[in-house]
Amino acid sequence: MILAVAAGLIDRGRRMMPARSPDPFGVGHTRESPVGNEEGFMQSTPDVSPVFFLFFMVFGLAIYLFYSYCLKRIVEKCGEQPGLIIWIPILQMLPLFRIAKMNPWLILLMFIPLANLIVAVMVWLGVLKVLGRDPLMVVVALVFGFIYIPYLAFSSDRTPARAAV
Repeated sequence: MILAVAAGLIDRGRRMMPARSPDPFGVGHTRESPVGNEEGFMQSTPDVSPVFFLFFMVFGLAIYLFYSYCLKRIVEKCGEQPGLIIWIPILQMLPLFRIAKMNPWLILLMFIPLANLIVAVMVWLGVLKVLGRDPLMVVVALVFGFIYIPYLAFSSDRTPARAAV
C-alpha cells in the first residue's frame, strides 16, 4: 500500500481518476492512465492512427521506387538494359548480377544470413569495377548505401569502363 501511494497509483485508499493525456496529433485518440477507468477495467485505444499507417506506407513506397530508379540508372550507366525486372523486389538484383558477371542463381544465397553479405560485397565490387570506381568504396556502398547508391546513379564524373563481352 505504501509503495502504491508513493508511486502515485492510489491516493489515500481511493482510486485516482483516469488522467487524459493531451492529444499531440489532433486525431481524437486519448490515452487512459494505467490505473483504469471508474469500473476498474483497462481501456485500450489505438496508439497509431490509420492516417499515420497510410502515411508510412506511402513514404516507404516512395523510398522503394526512388531506390529502384537509382538501380535502373546504375544499370544503364553500365551499358545494360534493366527492363521491368528492376522494379520487382529481390529480382531487381539480377541486372546487377549480370553487370558483375556472376551467376544469377547466386541470388538464392541472398536469403542465407552472412552468405548474403559476401554475395552483396561480390556484386557491388563487380558493379563498382565496371563503373570505374575504387573497389574499396564497396564498404561505403554497403554501409551508407542510402547515400552512395543515389550518388552513383546521378553522378556523371566518370564514364563506365565496360569490358568487351
